[in-house]
Amino acid sequence: MQRLAADLGVAHYESGLFWFQLEGGPQIQVEPLEQGDAIALHAGFRRVPRGHENEDTTIEDLLSANAPRNGYPMWAIDPVDGQAVLFQRFDDAGIGYEELVRQVQGFAQKGAAGMTPSPERQNASAAVPTPTDAETFRLLLADLAFRHGGDPAAADTADKGGFLVATEDGGGVLIRLEPVPATVLLKSLVAFMPMDEEEMGEARTGEFLRPLLEANLLGEATGGACFAIDDEDGDGLIAYRRLPLAGLDAFTLGRSLGELMTTSARFAENLNINMPVLA
Repeated sequence: MQRLAADLGVAHYESGLFWFQLEGGPQIQVEPLEQGDAIALHAGFRRVPRGHENEDTTIEDLLSANAPRNGYPMWAIDPVDGQAVLFQRFDDAGIGYEELVRQVQGFAQKGAAGMTPSPERQNASAAVPTPTDAETFRLLLADLAFRHGGDPAAADTADKGGFLVATEDGGGVLIRLEPVPATVLLKSLVAFMPMDEEEMGEARTGEFLRPLLEANLLGEATGGACFAIDDEDGDGLIAYRRLPLAGLDAFTLGRSLGELMTTSARFAENLNINMPVLA
């Protein structure tokens, strides 16, 4: 952290969090997180008031802007002051220092662009995993299936659309290889959009879903997962996280899979959402 602070122009840094700022941009906070070697970057923007019908930026806008994309920062709402917060966390202690500096600077540049959340996803459809990454992913899925009493051969049928692990009680997690960079995407379907009016009661969709954006902040309350609205396979309210493929083993993948399922089920229960049965 001391080296990073110095390279970003922060003088007299000793420990804990620090701030830096690009010309014309918001103040960027760099914060070491309590669990592991993770750090988080965040920048605060304008407040998103509760109950306003004519918000410039709605809860749905922010959740849609969180749709899975490669390395893009996430949006959250600070539950204390209601500020929209752009953040990015790094959980991989093995990330190269030069790459970390590049991504921190890139985050600051996105923050300087202002609060313009966009639901448009980076087009990585033309990207294809390398044969080595594809084989590593296949073996990883086979090992995961074997450890959980499934059929390891099922991993051979996992195409670029992903591999679905569903539960009888509702919900499921899609496991997919993302080629650039080589990461494993875990995506859990919480509910289909638009939301069921009986589940929401008299609340508007945005206010009903606001607790999910508040929980997103730094990923601490969600175990590193992020809530979003994803239109990839029809509008869906999802929770997802990414794991670097390099060094990933079946035990870590299985644990992360279980944590994401638990997070999805816990927040669905808090909001009285009936997760769809995918089994």
